[in-house]
Amino acid sequence: TLQEAFSGSDEVINVDGKRLTVRVPAGTRDGTRLRLAGQGPGGGDVLLTIRVLEDPRFELEGDDLITTVDVPAPVAALGGSVTVQTLGGSGNLTIPPGSSGGRRMRLRGQGWPRKDGTRGDLYVRLNLTVPKHLSDEEKELYRKLRDLQK
Repeated sequence: TLQEAFSGSDEVINVDGKRLTVRVPAGTRDGTRLRLAGQGPGGGDVLLTIRVLEDPRFELEGDDLITTVDVPAPVAALGGSVTVQTLGGSGNLTIPPGSSGGRRMRLRGQGWPRKDGTRGDLYVRLNLTVPKHLSDEEKELYRKLRDLQK
């Protein structure tokens, strides 16, 4: 999975009836080839090509990850914070007042692991949301806001 490629993992495979544990290093990318020297039939090498499954929550562009987070319209208008899922866990993102839908914000160092030990960035696209069901008080407040815009 994308999470396992991000963090690194131990995978178990079968080669000619023999169970082998393969250490997949953190930051492994789709198409990476791993060699298990002397582990194949007759003492030969086993060559593995890693296939990383797509994750609907994230896109990988170079060393950067891209995700989308829902932001309630009042938070976008007034500013606030929202929780963002990262491949390393979750964190808070401060939304500046007046943010629009589609805006991209950057979380430095929250992207894909690099061989030098640093990481790319995580870009967060803002998706503005409005409630589907409003209380009477919320409806009245939205009416007042609408009337102020005229």
